[in-house]
Amino acid sequence: MKQEFNITKIGKKELEAELELLISQRKEISEEVATARDFGDLRENSEYDAARKKQALAESRIMEIENIFTKCCDYWWW
Repeated sequence: MKQEFNITKIGKKELEAELELLISQRKEISEEVATARDFGDLRENSEYDAARKKQALAESRIMEIENIFTKCCDYWWW
């Protein structure tokens, strides 16, 4: 069964703004990961774990929003 999304124009604009923000934060998050990596042993590095988790969450949300846009079928008038 094909998954479809119905969103309003306002909802679409909100998702576009969120997507733009997340994409703009990619470099900053990558720099956080690199900085945390330099702290030492990755097995005991909580800063690295936190930065990687933040990166994974951001990338997951970017893919989710892009998926919504590709499967969006209707834009309601309101």
